[in-house]
Amino acid sequence: MKKPIIILVAALVLAGGSMGTFLAVKNKKDAETSQSEAMRKDNHLFSFNSDDISKIEFDLKDGSFTTEKSEDGTWKVTEGDDFTPDETYLQLVSTYTSDLTAETSFGKADDSKKAMYGLDDPITIKLFSETDTYELYIGDKSPTGEYYYVMTSEKPNVYAIDSYKGTSLVPDKLILKSKDLTLYENNEIDTITVKNKNGDDYVLTYDPDGQFWDIEKKYELIGADRTAISSMVNNLVRLEAEEMLEENFTDKKSLGFDDPDSQIIIKGLDGKEHSILVKAMKDDDTYSYVLNEDDNQLELYYSSNIALANATVFDYTPKKISGADIYGISGFDIKEGAHSDEFTLSANDRTCTMSGKDVDISNSEGYTLFQNFYNSFSQIPMAGIDIHVKPELEDPVLSVVYHLTDGKDTTLDITNADGKYYIFKDGKYTGAYADETRFEGRSSIEEFYLKFIAYSIK
Repeated sequence: MKKPIIILVAALVLAGGSMGTFLAVKNKKDAETSQSEAMRKDNHLFSFNSDDISKIEFDLKDGSFTTEKSEDGTWKVTEGDDFTPDETYLQLVSTYTSDLTAETSFGKADDSKKAMYGLDDPITIKLFSETDTYELYIGDKSPTGEYYYVMTSEKPNVYAIDSYKGTSLVPDKLILKSKDLTLYENNEIDTITVKNKNGDDYVLTYDPDGQFWDIEKKYELIGADRTAISSMVNNLVRLEAEEMLEENFTDKKSLGFDDPDSQIIIKGLDGKEHSILVKAMKDDDTYSYVLNEDDNQLELYYSSNIALANATVFDYTPKKISGADIYGISGFDIKEGAHSDEFTLSANDRTCTMSGKDVDISNSEGYTLFQNFYNSFSQIPMAGIDIHVKPELEDPVLSVVYHLTDGKDTTLDITNADGKYYIFKDGKYTGAYADETRFEGRSSIEEFYLKFIAYSIK
């Protein structure tokens, strides 16, 4: 009997020991969990709704600035300087700070610790809602580059936040400034004037009533490609600098702004004009310097993004001069080379006479030949624009009088001088010229004319 009792007592002793060990381990784990939870909560520096922030104060290395949100939701600088703030950046500051959590804590700060981590002279960001204030102090970057050291006004410890967020929360004045090339929306611009080195200045104009873009009056006979202009303006108002380089830049000659590639003058419907100068980088024309003459702010852009600087008025035209729509005429008289004919026409009914003789264009062959012939002289591709020359309307190589269905006439004439075919409408030089394409070779007017003549005499 003694042996089983001894075994039972031993088992009870072991069981008691195991229970004690279990309880000790559990208590230690609970304490560690509690401590970890406390640290996690302590590392959670801020928790608020970023949309509630209506004011942010920055105390930076290069100045102190106060930004406030207006009733319309836009941000303005109210103290420190006069510039337009980068609203995207201000929203980023509000968003990042609203749920900012440190990666680790270095314990309670004292003067030596503050000096060690660059928090004795920190960058300060103070955010205000209607009811609360949140204050963040940002010190140095860690030697490994992984963290920024920070403190808050509410907690005594020094913390480390991820350098990705830290970098975003370490601004200077240039970061606070708007990166937009223009501060207007596309329907707030009155005119855009482009002055190029080649002297071909032009003005693009906006009609706020009709809500469309056009080209200034001297190009009205050429016409505007309104889609191309609208596309350019839409890109322009969204364009942001790749880098903000220098404020109050005055040494224009050093970067070539004494002889810029172009000047762009944007006039708003508010009557204010804003001038920018553009100069491609000498060593790498992938980039262009841009100088905003309002405040001499120097910026850097991809040259391809600011293509307006190198565009000519030609880029915003239909690239062709049209005679008259085939469905809007009752006939036309044409003289081209040795050919001269008078046509009557009803495109809708597909009936046609040529110098008094009926020509069958009701079938597919006849109508296709007639269309090719008509389009060859009624859609003249432009080779370029030159409004500085003054060609005379003498001995035209092509002359067409269109008889419109409303009883009026309109004319198209082309003269040749030194290899340029100058285009006239209603007796006036349009400012555009063609090349030899429509006057020589297989795609010439004469070639299509001869094919239609051959069909008409079958």
